[in-house]
Amino acid sequence: MNKILIAGITLLPAVWLSSCNTEENSIDDYPLNYEITEVKATQNIPVGCILYNPYGDLNDAGKWERLEEEYDAAAGHIGPNMVPSAGVYRFMGTSKDEEDQNEYARQIGRIVGEMKTAGVDFLITPATRESAQLYPNNINPEDSLFLNIISGRNKDLEWHNDGSMKFAIQINMQNFANANGFDNSSTSIELRPDQTYTYEDEEGETHTVTMTQWERFMSYARNLAKYMNDDTYYRTADGRPVVYFREPEKFFVQEIENFYNDFRSAVQSVCGANPYIICSLKNWDIAPRYQYIVLNGKPDALAPRNMADLRASMDRFYLWDILQNENFKKNREWLGDNFPTIDFIPSVSNGYLEYVMNVNYRYPPMYPSVSELKKRCWIAKMNIGKQPMVIIDSFNDWGHGSFIETSDPNVGKGVGDEFLKVIKSEFKIN
Repeated sequence: MNKILIAGITLLPAVWLSSCNTEENSIDDYPLNYEITEVKATQNIPVGCILYNPYGDLNDAGKWERLEEEYDAAAGHIGPNMVPSAGVYRFMGTSKDEEDQNEYARQIGRIVGEMKTAGVDFLITPATRESAQLYPNNINPEDSLFLNIISGRNKDLEWHNDGSMKFAIQINMQNFANANGFDNSSTSIELRPDQTYTYEDEEGETHTVTMTQWERFMSYARNLAKYMNDDTYYRTADGRPVVYFREPEKFFVQEIENFYNDFRSAVQSVCGANPYIICSLKNWDIAPRYQYIVLNGKPDALAPRNMADLRASMDRFYLWDILQNENFKKNREWLGDNFPTIDFIPSVSNGYLEYVMNVNYRYPPMYPSVSELKKRCWIAKMNIGKQPMVIIDSFNDWGHGSFIETSDPNVGKGVGDEFLKVIKSEFKIN
């Protein structure tokens, strides 16, 4: 085993003890002195992959330059030196122009093709948003158009989903909470004022309805659940439609269990099945912190967000692989002991570069890499939960340097589709 020199204050107690102890201490006794080695899959592991809408980042000249530029630390250039083979692309919008919608569909078809190359079982949508102005059909119009394409409902476009790629809906919990003033612990959804809406039905008659924020969210849930009836929607082996809650820790509810129960009932009333709810866990957080704001709602699983985002922690930079494995292991074991009905789903992220988004040098750069991606897959396989599943975060978050999407092999360090091939080889046996 390679010896690892651990510098810093964490070793001071051990150094002091060794000076007072006649027995010689060995670095082999240090609990973090181990290596992450290859773990082979013994079965096909279901893989979900989070899709971002990167158009705003890719269409920003400064961010594109930081993606493309050659590494030059002296000049402050520390980007990945990679760009997407597809160039600046767009697959979401509200345009009703036929050619624009065909372009959205073509790009979604290309993305689906690349995910198939990676052996992805289901695409996790960009985080959907609620739009009260559209009540009672209160799904953001951009998200609604995307859902109609990825579900295969719109068969008049140049590409439509033939069912060979399933999808699962990601709900932006923080967006709803922020828009309605309860995304901090000083208030909650129950304390927000009722709202009144006026709308026309299909016959042109005008109606007025007053509802609580709670009721409004459940209306949103029922509208999303209409897509969960589609053959293209991803379900677990026992037939439960998968739903991914993004940033649930910022959605403050006093009666958390009642809220989750009402969400399940709202979905089940439309699609006839109890949803399998995956709640995202903020990167590097520990599950016990989520007990009152998430876990007491009894979701089905927790899944960490991008663990390559080290949150300005240099100790994580030097021991990222060991510490990530320890974080996964402790969260998985703690959930098993304290919330045995809530599973742990490991995630895989291929890098994180705050520099690309904000020219921020405080965050240690974690570069996309074939070798490091393999190691992250091994860590995930070491921590598979009771319901085998892995989530890739993400397919194309270029603004933060976290992607497996095909990179242009003719630009800088681009590797073509090598990242996609890694994912398939690590999680599929055939």
